[in-house]
Amino acid sequence: MEKCGTEPPKAGDASEVFGEPSASVASSGTKRPREEILRENYPSKSAYKKALKDRKKLETKLFRKEQRKKEQAIERERKKEERLKEKLSPEEIEERRKKSKERVANQRKVKQERIEKFRKALSTAPTVVIDLEFGELMTESERRSLAHQLMHCYAMNKKSEKPCNILLSGLDGIMCESTESLSGFENWEVRRERKGYIEAVSEKKDDLVYLTADAEDVIDTFDPSKLYIIGGLVDRNRHKGVCKKKAEDQGIATGRLPIQDHVK
Repeated sequence: MEKCGTEPPKAGDASEVFGEPSASVASSGTKRPREEILRENYPSKSAYKKALKDRKKLETKLFRKEQRKKEQAIERERKKEERLKEKLSPEEIEERRKKSKERVANQRKVKQERIEKFRKALSTAPTVVIDLEFGELMTESERRSLAHQLMHCYAMNKKSEKPCNILLSGLDGIMCESTESLSGFENWEVRRERKGYIEAVSEKKDDLVYLTADAEDVIDTFDPSKLYIIGGLVDRNRHKGVCKKKAEDQGIATGRLPIQDHVK
């Protein structure tokens, strides 16, 4: 399995942003103990209630997932019995097997073509950095939420006609644990770095632009020569301005997208 902070597989070479349960919880289907979410760990009553609500949603999702698996297993057995009752001739059985193999082969071909198209688009695409160095500022529930947003972001990027290269910087410690539980994360076509973006792309520091809603400069035109940074932080506004301050301390330019000018 691909580990955090390493490069993606070489095969084929090619919000702020976007929580899945840990592998142990997902596999066992057991609920997390209520004692894990304590009132004193949250700055307000509403934040505490939100954490409880998020965890309840996760437990419900796991329960429904297990139910679907059971229903699918029952349905497979039912269809199997129906096929046996049909008493097909050897020729008919062979014909069905042949069609099934052709269907699977075609699905694999379409999937591979889609992957190759995506990798080709990435070869000339700009890079967007997602800063994951804020793990300690978030609760477990918020880190899970961020991990889900990352997954959604990656899915949308794969479907885009003009995708971008994604660099996950600061992917270490608790953020590494949060992302490793995502299904298929080890196969994502992204660059992973345990180091912060300053070290990871030190040769392009002058081209870095940190996107934050607190910035004064509005970015109306996308500059492909720049490396735009998105703060990977879900904090319910507890740490307002933290991304802007970090960028200023590092001597990095900041900017904001004109979202407020187009959304009422």
